[in-house]
Amino acid sequence: MIRYFAQALLLVSLVVTPTSESLAETETPEARAGTLVEQGLVHARKGEFSKAAELFEQAVKIYPDPSILHSLARAREEMGNHALAHETFRKALEMDPEYIYAGDARQRMEFLERLLASSHARLRVTSTPNGVDVTLTTESKGGSVRMITPFTHWTPAGNVTLAGRKNGF
Repeated sequence: MIRYFAQALLLVSLVVTPTSESLAETETPEARAGTLVEQGLVHARKGEFSKAAELFEQAVKIYPDPSILHSLARAREEMGNHALAHETFRKALEMDPEYIYAGDARQRMEFLERLLASSHARLRVTSTPNGVDVTLTTESKGGSVRMITPFTHWTPAGNVTLAGRKNGF
């Protein structure tokens, strides 16, 4: 009788125990993002900021949160991508002006602004009507970025080309 009960209990536990696939399906976006952030922090502590930034980017896409953006901004700052770090801190503050690291973000933004002022121009673009899709191309960096008006963007010294599009215009 005891042997039968033990076998029945084992069978029940095998039936009720969720598989890793079902756990992944029931895991909340916040929990999935949290796992990515933890992995990103491990890489950041090792000085692997590019990998950390990649993981933070994935996390913030799953679960937009100013603290995750803050971690992403810090990784970008450590990688020397000061303009993008500044923009990422700004987005975090825009999301929640009083999030837990908001004071640190403001201080870092001030520092980055002083740093960028020696090599970049702060470009403010507005349009009438708003919502114009703008492609900003910089000759010195050989790349382009797309933004929607109005926006502010730090651009490196050199020639800059702006092209805007909006349906109906």
